[in-house]
Amino acid sequence: MEAEGFTLGFNDRGLAGSNDWAYVDGFQWIHLYSDDSEQIRQALQAQLERWGVELPHSWNHENSHLRHVLVEDYGDFFHLLTYHMRLDDAERADAAPTLTAKALHLVVHRRGVISWSARSVTHIEGLRRKILAHPQWINDCSGLVFAILDGLFHALFPLLDELNEYIVQLEHHALTTMERKVLESRVLAYRHLVMVIRSVLVSSRDMAHGLSRRFKGPSVPYYFDLYDHVLRLVELVDGYRAMLDTVMDLHLSAVSNRMNEIVKTLTLVTTVMLPASLVAALYGMNFDHAPGIHWSYGFYCVLGFVGLVSAGLLVWFKRQAWI
Repeated sequence: MEAEGFTLGFNDRGLAGSNDWAYVDGFQWIHLYSDDSEQIRQALQAQLERWGVELPHSWNHENSHLRHVLVEDYGDFFHLLTYHMRLDDAERADAAPTLTAKALHLVVHRRGVISWSARSVTHIEGLRRKILAHPQWINDCSGLVFAILDGLFHALFPLLDELNEYIVQLEHHALTTMERKVLESRVLAYRHLVMVIRSVLVSSRDMAHGLSRRFKGPSVPYYFDLYDHVLRLVELVDGYRAMLDTVMDLHLSAVSNRMNEIVKTLTLVTTVMLPASLVAALYGMNFDHAPGIHWSYGFYCVLGFVGLVSAGLLVWFKRQAWI
């Protein structure tokens, strides 16, 4: 069973309109959808042989779990691994959204580009439709690779905007009555998301810089723009990481303030009750003779004295603005 996908052929007049994998005039873009590594290997080997290139025995593309962009040079062609990322809604109301990163592979040869992913990628389909509508937009393989990568990175700006909204909401909850464990788990989940995205972007920055030196021709300046886009994305992600640190600091500060309020309240209650405790301790001792112990109004006088002292302490605390 062959892998599903599409093939676009280009020549000096624009889009050739051929779906034949053996098409050789100009260059080609072949995209495959499959999660079967052996199926991908067979399709890749067959097409490279048509281009007069052998697939190395050391070839291995099953490293998409690394979560960083790779560029592997095989002499006649190079293999590029990048990711298409999106945020999925949380399964529970008290949980953070999940990050889905789909691996996107590109094998770039002077006669064409072979790309594949396990499932359909929205950006790839959109780029295909754009090329069909404006075939003169792509002039060579380097321009095609730039179009694929630039679309992936541009798709990250809405993702980061969405992530920013989540973090702003989290900042608000850090000063409210959200449960401590829920807030801390969310902050840690968001930090993990940010670190995964940053890992991809930092390696993408190095990749964009390397591609600007690898390619020759009119598309090279575009790779410097791609490099600038990745730098902006890295700066945004670093800003979100700082925001999460601020959220955690706000949360810990709010927890500390609430703890201080509790301790102050308990201290005031203890101080107000201290006169009653002192009198009870004095009159609780086993002495036969104590002032007022046999007086019929002694209990009420002591009770009134304790009440006056406690009331005086409360008035003093109020004037000191402690309560």
